[in-house]
Amino acid sequence: MLNCLWSKSITQNKRQNAHIRFFIQSCLQFFVFLIDLCMNTFFSEPESRLVTFVYYTLIWMSLHTIDGFIIYFFRSKSLKSRADWRSVKSQGGSSVSQVIAKY
Repeated sequence: MLNCLWSKSITQNKRQNAHIRFFIQSCLQFFVFLIDLCMNTFFSEPESRLVTFVYYTLIWMSLHTIDGFIIYFFRSKSLKSRADWRSVKSQGGSSVSQVIAKY
């Protein structure tokens, strides 16, 4: 009985940690897009059309690159946990206690 309660609390903690990571990821992505909004709103546009094109292209590319790094960083943690689950399952075990024992 106690083992069952303990495993439930571990899964609840893992789920809560996943929700916290998702919240942090969304805050970081919002902050990046907020910087983009401020740069496009408060800074004056260059006079030349070519310079304007390059300016907005570099902002757009850097914004999406940083956003991609944020997604990759937070996604790599979930991919690692899935890989751990698959390795336990491929070893012939599929019980939750074996997966919990790895953590």
